[in-house]
Amino acid sequence: MSERHITVSTLNGETAVETLADLRQVLLSALLPNSSVRLAAEILHADDPRSVQLIEAARQYANGVGADFGLTAPAGPGIVAMLDRVGVTLTSDREKSFWLQEKIGS
Repeated sequence: MSERHITVSTLNGETAVETLADLRQVLLSALLPNSSVRLAAEILHADDPRSVQLIEAARQYANGVGADFGLTAPAGPGIVAMLDRVGVTLTSDREKSFWLQEKIGS
């Protein structure tokens, strides 16, 4: 992951990070109660389960602290397949809303 930048957008601007460890730290700092954070969806790669697991953990963390966390675009078919392989089945409305950007109740 060190050869590409990851952009995390918050109300305070954008932050570019280069590693998953850096991304974890940025997300922990940004995901505060009532914060709004968007993650560039293109950082997710169907061949890297670590990035998908980190983002799913961040999604759950954000729900717990009351942060508005989302992707800039829906996850593609390769990411959806990776989610299934790592045990995220996209059965709840919250999971579908986050990963697929479906409206809750649709």
